[in-house]
Amino acid sequence: MVNKTDSQFRIRTHTLLTEGNPIWQDDKKFIMAFNAIEEKTIVSPHRCYTLYQIAQHANAINGSFAQVGIYKGGSAKLISASKNPKKSFYLFDTFEGLPKHDSKIDIYTEGKFADTSLEEVKELFKNDYNVQIHKGLFPTTGVNIPKDEKFAFVYLDVDLYKSNLEALEFFYSRMSTGGVIVFDDYGFNNCPGIEKSVYHFLQKSKANEKPIITTKFQAMLIKA
Repeated sequence: MVNKTDSQFRIRTHTLLTEGNPIWQDDKKFIMAFNAIEEKTIVSPHRCYTLYQIAQHANAINGSFAQVGIYKGGSAKLISASKNPKKSFYLFDTFEGLPKHDSKIDIYTEGKFADTSLEEVKELFKNDYNVQIHKGLFPTTGVNIPKDEKFAFVYLDVDLYKSNLEALEFFYSRMSTGGVIVFDDYGFNNCPGIEKSVYHFLQKSKANEKPIITTKFQAMLIKA
């Protein structure tokens, strides 16, 4: 006899499989974790599965976790559930929507994704250990990070050219060897500034790393 919980689990699993990437079909822990945050994120299951796996990988790397661009907190909650609780996790967002955009590059405009709040996200993380949530414009709010802090995993979901470039400039030198920076909306037509900012940063800094495409609209850098 199948109980109600098993029945619901199987229905949600089937829903995820229809997304077109059955790679997680036997990963019940991921499916349960995604189900718990599905209403709090607009990040696709494909990209969430990559975040879930990289967060687990980064547990073995020296350094903390960080995310810039939280929105309603879904993807950050998924990462938090995957990380070693002993590692600090810094979360940054304006919680007032996107900041000023560059009309020559960006498509999304100021104020988009404002339908969230600091209070809402704090409630989502009330039982999470070692999570710090900071409201305001990054990288100004980066002063809340100790100057000698190193990072194993950073997730940037900021949609705009300047925001992504400044966050990348802030974190790149703070990454541990083997640390991973993940970019959301990489190659997405509505966010052309993400791919451009990564290209311009690597060109200017003469860094040896190259973007690795993980799945559609997502890429990462691994610090050499």
